[in-house]
Amino acid sequence: MIGPGNLSVSKATEHISEAAWAKRPAGVAPAARSREGGAVLLEVILALVLFVAAAAVITVGMNASLDSVERQRLNAHAMDLAVSVMSEIQMGLRSTAVLGPEDFEEPFDGWSWELQVTPVETDLGETSVLTTVEVIIRHTESGLTHRLAQLVRPGTVTAVGKESDASATP
Repeated sequence: MIGPGNLSVSKATEHISEAAWAKRPAGVAPAARSREGGAVLLEVILALVLFVAAAAVITVGMNASLDSVERQRLNAHAMDLAVSVMSEIQMGLRSTAVLGPEDFEEPFDGWSWELQVTPVETDLGETSVLTTVEVIIRHTESGLTHRLAQLVRPGTVTAVGKESDASATP
């Protein structure tokens, strides 16, 4: 029999010290406390896994968003350069005799332009008064290619410094 002065320990409390047995909440067996500790550890690990998974999903989404913004920025820049080249051709500041590819000057390093000039045929197979001028803009680092085509009167696509035929006609 176990009494207050008796030094023997019961079989239920052999694995824990007397001090730990005394500190346990009333009515809770040691096996139940270890199951609660295991459940808490499992909850902490599960919460950590969910947090890491959510952080990974958010990181992937942010990277995709930043890539999309960069691609849009490059496309807008390529469109601006294509419109500039086409405007210079129409104003006679740039010749269609130079088809390229040519690199842009500072501050547009990494960008190049090229022209493709083709005559337009009518439905009957005859050559039209119009010419298709296609400006091709390339970005060497990203591999982006942007094309801008426009129908132009042949007189407006002359060499630099010469007057166009369109202005010479009465």
